[in-house]
Amino acid sequence: MSLKCMSSIKYTELKDLIYKLDGGVCHICKHKVKYEETTLDHIVPTAISGNLGLLSTDDYWNIRLAHKSCNARRSNAKIGGQIRLPLSLI
Repeated sequence: MSLKCMSSIKYTELKDLIYKLDGGVCHICKHKVKYEETTLDHIVPTAISGNLGLLSTDDYWNIRLAHKSCNARRSNAKIGGQIRLPLSLI
């Protein structure tokens, strides 16, 4: 299920988790971001994830917090080193 198809309750729960994990900081510009100005950003873009054999790109390890404007500028460009390790590996 993509973020666009996710129910508003599930999306809010995921956004709350990612906001806490990222400490309210945009992963692109590294500045604090107000909750209402955030969006969730796929590190491995959904447009290429199928080519990598990933089961789900909507898992928390592949989603980071971003300003809406930063995310729009980044588009499908990759920024290395920003994928989160699964909690089971920590």
